[in-house]
Amino acid sequence: MPRRPIPDHILQPPYAEHGTSSVWSPEIPVNTEIDIAHMRDAGKLAKEILALGSTLCKPGITTNKIDQVLHEAIIQNGAYPSPLNYNGFPKSVCTSINNIIAHGIPDDRELKDGDIINVDVTVNNEYEIRDENDY
Repeated sequence: MPRRPIPDHILQPPYAEHGTSSVWSPEIPVNTEIDIAHMRDAGKLAKEILALGSTLCKPGITTNKIDQVLHEAIIQNGAYPSPLNYNGFPKSVCTSINNIIAHGIPDDRELKDGDIINVDVTVNNEYEIRDENDY
C-alpha cells in the first residue's frame, strides 16, 4: 500500500523515510516560552483537523477517504501527519471503528449508521507533535 505523498517543503521526522522510531529518552525537557507557543500552534492545528474529520464521519464514507481528506488538510497547513510511517504505520490518521480500541488503520470499509468511530489526528508542525482524538 503506497504512502500518501508529502511535499518537499514540509519537514519530515526522522522515521518518515525508514519507518523506525527513535529510542525513547527518559529525560524531561524544560520548554521555553517559544517552545510552548509552538506546542499551542500544533495543538490548535490538530484540533482544527479533528473538527474537519468529525464532519466527514457519516454513513457511506470510507475511513480511507477520511484519511485522504485529513492528510491533504494537514499538509496544506504545512505540517506532517505524524502517524504516517511511524513504526511502519501506513496512513496519516488512525480510525478505529466499534470494537477497535485504538490505532485502527483506515481502509475501504464504508461506515454504517450506528457505527462508533474514533478519529485520532496527530500533527508535527516542525517544532512539536500534538495528538487529538474524539469519538
